[in-house]
Amino acid sequence: MSPSALLVMRAIVEAAERHKKPVTLCGELGGRPLEAMGLVGVGLTSISMVPSAIGPVKAMIMSLDRAKLWSFMEPLLRSPAHSIRGDLLEFAQRQGVTL
Repeated sequence: MSPSALLVMRAIVEAAERHKKPVTLCGELGGRPLEAMGLVGVGLTSISMVPSAIGPVKAMIMSLDRAKLWSFMEPLLRSPAHSIRGDLLEFAQRQGVTL
């Protein structure tokens, strides 16, 4: 949950949107609810995961207000912090996001 890596992902999503191209993320990261929340927060809408992760990630997405998440995350993406994992966890707890 590195801010610099998430900022790069956000830039990729924005470029893909401008060119009307889909972006999909494959890998273990999207199968964990907190990390998937960070990915959704930068605009990813297609994330692959193992079947056992679908239920928990879906529950997180259904309990999430994406607009609030983006407003929260946007300034964090320029943070010099090593990770925003703790910030995302705090946001989820305050907003009642299912993790």
